[in-house]
Amino acid sequence: MGTGFEASLPNNELESTLEGKLEAEFIGCLMRQTATIMAGKKPSAIFNFIPKAHGIDVTRQHLMYNARRVVTFYANMLNQYDFCLKVCAEYDDRICIFAYRPKLLKSVLTRFCVAEFLCQHGYKPYNAEQNIDELIKRLAYYHADRGALSVPISLVGREAMSQPQPFPHEIGLFLGYPIEDVASFISTAGTKSVSVGQWKVYHNNDRAQKQFEVMKRWEDELLTRFNTGSSFKELLTMSYKQAV
Repeated sequence: MGTGFEASLPNNELESTLEGKLEAEFIGCLMRQTATIMAGKKPSAIFNFIPKAHGIDVTRQHLMYNARRVVTFYANMLNQYDFCLKVCAEYDDRICIFAYRPKLLKSVLTRFCVAEFLCQHGYKPYNAEQNIDELIKRLAYYHADRGALSVPISLVGREAMSQPQPFPHEIGLFLGYPIEDVASFISTAGTKSVSVGQWKVYHNNDRAQKQFEVMKRWEDELLTRFNTGSSFKELLTMSYKQAV
């Protein structure tokens, strides 16, 4: 396993086996969902990996087992590139993943206004690592209450809770969204925004549109390179060197 990290895709030899096909699918998913993270233009992303393995006869249970192995392998390998993957939940057809750049995300979470806002929502003051773990826990509880088959935390005592875990909308801060937009989204329950792009915009729309343009430009650049022969490793190594 790991061939997909260095291979140019599509790769017929790689995709001839179940493991190889899932690697190719996962690498493609990572590129689409985290290109702006690789480019250092946002600190994190949350997304679903939905394995298909078209053309290979396999049970759903076996498919998800192997998909989980692929995700675990790449999560361990990518740590050395300051690129982390954490599974939030697993359903019978998808794996929910939180991806982030630890150094970049820490710089966001330790800003005074962000740290104070998170404190007001039950997070620890100025402790990025614990707050990432707390977010993963809240996401896991949210998914567990909605039928996830597996989450990365203990659910002991959860049955005593009368209300399901709401979605932690403070995740917007972890995703790098402006604090004033996150606060307004929470206070208005997601209504009354002035525009919608990577996030719902409530304040300083001109600034937000410029940010959207920059992120789109970098996303297009990396995806174009990937689709024309650059491997995931080449692109990640390039962006990692730029980040450090």
